Amino acid sequence: MGLSAPTAFTTRMAAAFAHQPRKLDWRRALHADRAIDLTKYRLSERTLARGQPLFAQGEENDYVYVALSGWVALEHVLSNGSSQIIDFALPGALIGHQRSHDGSFTVSAQCMTDSSVIVFQRRKLLELVREHDPLYQLYEATLADDTARVQRRLANVTRRRGAEKLADLIVELVDRAAAVAVDEDPLTLPVSQIQFAAALGLTNVYVSRVAKVLTARGLIAWRKRRLEVIDAEGLRAIAGQG
Repeated sequence: MGLSAPTAFTTRMAAAFAHQPRKLDWRRALHADRAIDLTKYRLSERTLARGQPLFAQGEENDYVYVALSGWVALEHVLSNGSSQIIDFALPGALIGHQRSHDGSFTVSAQCMTDSSVIVFQRRKLLELVREHDPLYQLYEATLADDTARVQRRLANVTRRRGAEKLADLIVELVDRAAAVAVDEDPLTLPVSQIQFAAALGLTNVYVSRVAKVLTARGLIAWRKRRLEVIDAEGLRAIAGQG
């Protein structure tokens, strides 16, 4: 007899959480029991529609953003107009600290889903970080995680084959989504084949071909613009993470 829908969902959730424990992120830090209440220092809350930009590469402002909901693609735009997705910002992420020495953004931030963010003055948030050790530790962990993730993805892009590349990125996103999930299903990813291609440096046609193989093996399924992960452990094995 097959599992009922709630039991199947619980089993899938447990598998996702097994590889990535939940941890403090900037969304949770807003309401954590700390000496500092971050909510007092926010400037505003913004709601953005899917496809709407949060900021553009090269733009300068004194804001940083905490993602409350939704996914945001961080893209580096080349002079010919093409772009590479450098990273994905999930709920709980700090967005807008990716800057050059002159303070301008080194990436563009494009909403992949309807999203909401809290806006902080960057200068004030950095002051709070310097004054409060728990915030400093969270900020340092954010920078370290961002750097490690980009380095790991670079190795994935350059050293793995197509199926391994795609499986590895899917597993990474599942683990990250599970770590910050509140009401979201970490096994349903709002990432299109085009966006996977932009993140992996592959053509859309090639990603589509690889995705069909993974779909035929019962590992994933596409639901419009969303990817449903059916067998995370199978993907983990393909990526060499088993």
